[in-house]
Amino acid sequence: MWSALGGRTEEEIHEHDPTYRRWALNLIRGGKLFAVIAESPRTGPVASGCLWLQPEQPRPVMMVLESPYILSMFTEPEYRGHGLASRIVETLIEIARKKGFSRVVLHAAKEDARRIYSRIGFEPSSEMRYFMDKSMRRDGWNATEPAAGRKKH
Repeated sequence: MWSALGGRTEEEIHEHDPTYRRWALNLIRGGKLFAVIAESPRTGPVASGCLWLQPEQPRPVMMVLESPYILSMFTEPEYRGHGLASRIVETLIEIARKKGFSRVVLHAAKEDARRIYSRIGFEPSSEMRYFMDKSMRRDGWNATEPAAGRKKH
């Protein structure tokens, strides 16, 4: 998935992998992350997505402390256009619905992804970012740090 998104070297991706795995496994064990995987009998996993129950601040009318967020959506290029992403998203929405949530949020950076999500019923919203370090704006929409300047916060 990270390779397909671009803007990262294979070294950066492999360096990041253990951190993501620990983060995801902790959330899965705690019941805060749910994954859906589509498999081909011939090649194994070909598409996937996750639903993360993110911590949320309580607000008037929405007194929930978690907000379902869809992330890590990916379909192998040769399997695109067959409805796998749509079915995964619909399954993730159903998980959120069964847990009593009234909305689901996701970030769609690419136009083809926005078309898929719009067909399902997602509505566009605004998101803005401020980069303290302007060099982090490497790929135009996602905050990434150059490998040499990586800092732990």
